[in-house]
Amino acid sequence: MRPRFVTASLTRHPQLLPLLPELFSRCQGNIVRIREILLDEHALEVPYSTLTRLVRQEELLQSLPTFLPPIYHIEHRLVDLEGYVNLATNRYSVPQRLIAKQVEIHQYQEQIKVFYQHRLVAEHARLIGKKNGRSTIRDHHPTMNRQQAHNGPSSEEIQLTGHDPILDLYLIEVKQRSIGRGINRLRRLLEMKRTYPAEPFLSAVHEAAEYGLYDLSRLEQMILQRVAGDFFNMEND
Repeated sequence: MRPRFVTASLTRHPQLLPLLPELFSRCQGNIVRIREILLDEHALEVPYSTLTRLVRQEELLQSLPTFLPPIYHIEHRLVDLEGYVNLATNRYSVPQRLIAKQVEIHQYQEQIKVFYQHRLVAEHARLIGKKNGRSTIRDHHPTMNRQQAHNGPSSEEIQLTGHDPILDLYLIEVKQRSIGRGINRLRRLLEMKRTYPAEPFLSAVHEAAEYGLYDLSRLEQMILQRVAGDFFNMEND
């Protein structure tokens, strides 16, 4: 229900309170017509000055928006080194370019909006009923995501590890002699393991490790020599 202006005129003519909105709509704000209907149908004689003021108030009320903007609470936070803002024990991600910058947080009933220099930079569903939770938008931290993806062993290393202790040591040495994480060299070594029989592959790795040979082309030649030797031994048998 819309609020009403309480005036001396309404106090003197309380019957106007329920009538005026309907008459205003019916007569499209025409004061002369409103006054005629009040007199003819309701036996109410209201001065033009009073009626003009009341109709003007009704016009103002009619122009008020029916939509009320949602209520929110404003907080200011400094973005931490991981690219998050802390609010009510929970953390919400913001673009990593804003690390160490102060941002403005609008906390709605079910939503969190983060602004930097009056521009919206992040929007999250509010973590309600949680403690020490984290809401992350992956696009906010592209560099950090790449760094995390490069932490730990690669899939090639995982597939090569755990089959033979000498091979595990050989992997470490190959990685130390490679650029970056040595993915290409580990991938080639894994391909050898998959292509050649296990016995000549491991035998060649053991010998290469013993003599400190970490050239993978040379290792493959050693494997091929063993595979060929086994083949000819089979032929002789």
